[in-house]
Amino acid sequence: MWGAVDVYRMRNWNADTRVGGKYSVVVHRADGNDLHASGKFLELEQPRKIVHTRKYEWQHPSLGQRETTITIAWTRSGRGHV
Repeated sequence: MWGAVDVYRMRNWNADTRVGGKYSVVVHRADGNDLHASGKFLELEQPRKIVHTRKYEWQHPSLGQRETTITIAWTRSGRGHV
């Protein structure tokens, strides 16, 4: 789980971690409401990069219910860590 205890926690992750695989997660709010989100993995370049879509199945305050694409990339630091 991760999040901010007094705001939300992400839980119940389900993922098919391969290109084209889908995932789902529950955003559990501090008020007890469970809000669902899902997406699909577009690129997986271990250990350097993950690209996936995300869509909230509820009215997110700034993103609404539109699908977005997220890229996470790691690079080596000057100390040799990824």
